[in-house]
Amino acid sequence: MVSWLHFTSLRVYLSTLNDVLLSLVAYIKEVTTLEEIELLLNVHVPHHEEGAAIEDEDTPISQLCDALSSNVGIAVIRLDTTIEIGDSGCRALADAATNRHVHELSVKGVKSTSMPVFLDRLLSRLGDNFNLLLLNIPGCAKPNDRMREAQDIVRRNCGVVDRATRFVMDDLSPCCARCFELVGEEPVLAHVVRRRFGEDATAKIREAHRFLRGVDVHTFMRLAGVVQARVECNDREDGRSQLDNLHYDLWLYIRRLLRLDDVVLP
Repeated sequence: MVSWLHFTSLRVYLSTLNDVLLSLVAYIKEVTTLEEIELLLNVHVPHHEEGAAIEDEDTPISQLCDALSSNVGIAVIRLDTTIEIGDSGCRALADAATNRHVHELSVKGVKSTSMPVFLDRLLSRLGDNFNLLLLNIPGCAKPNDRMREAQDIVRRNCGVVDRATRFVMDDLSPCCARCFELVGEEPVLAHVVRRRFGEDATAKIREAHRFLRGVDVHTFMRLAGVVQARVECNDREDGRSQLDNLHYDLWLYIRRLLRLDDVVLP
């Protein structure tokens, strides 16, 4: 697999558990260019062997999940396996889902009794992650409050990233500006913008950052959603400067310490 070290996308089908899978595990841990991986493991495991295999953290399927979790550069993970994924593998996949670069995780083959392990691990850290845009776990057939909670967060992420993308596309509404400030440095925004602008995505995002850093006080407050046009302050009796007549250079110094989210909406 040395010749695969420059691949960015990989699709693998395996029908047997052999040294090829172990080599694949080693490859996933080592490769730094891989962005998307799709694995289909159609392996027959005798029923009497399944329970013992699932509980063993050193089984090939658990090692595979660990490898997927350890590679922080992968953005899309699709895993379809006939070998049930137990607690150890589920914990690793939950960790993978919260890697900064992962925006899609689709897994078929999670053992039903291990689903709570996956969801507990995932939800313990997913709230602060805005990168995951698609979570597909077909094994969760019954209505499940924990899965609904996870999908609500994913939907939140989709909304935030969509509005941030609109800001890059010159939508200067307050909700879009606040979302861009929230996820402007996240890999998922670069991915979504790249789908629309191609190779110009990085330049477009950099331009949006430059604009937001350099806005005057009036534009900043419009983006924050607290004024419609300009900041207007009542004159002070002592004649001291107010926010609306600060020198631009002084405002830029203050601006470095402010985020849009610091401004409380009326």
